[in-house]
Amino acid sequence: MQTSNSVARALGVFLLLHLVVGLTAPFIILHSITGSRGFLTTAVENAAQVRIAIFLLLLGSAMAIAVSCLPAAAIAADSASDSSIRSRSTLASCARR
Repeated sequence: MQTSNSVARALGVFLLLHLVVGLTAPFIILHSITGSRGFLTTAVENAAQVRIAIFLLLLGSAMAIAVSCLPAAAIAADSASDSSIRSRSTLASCARR
């Protein structure tokens, strides 16, 4: 139970971080680049902002992968404990016969 609680907390933190860092911040940064003069002329002047936004988008993608991998460990641990219980009960029922 302790493992699933810690996984759930980590999952919640990663989801909140992904929402802020991976989804919101890059588009807020990129919004200032889209001006009336055109994207390319404004992007050249704000190259650092474009780089930061791209880095945040990549970081957000890594967080999405982490969010999908975190529950897999808990599910695998629960499945392993369930299968070992089933195999023990099967062995015990076979031994009784």
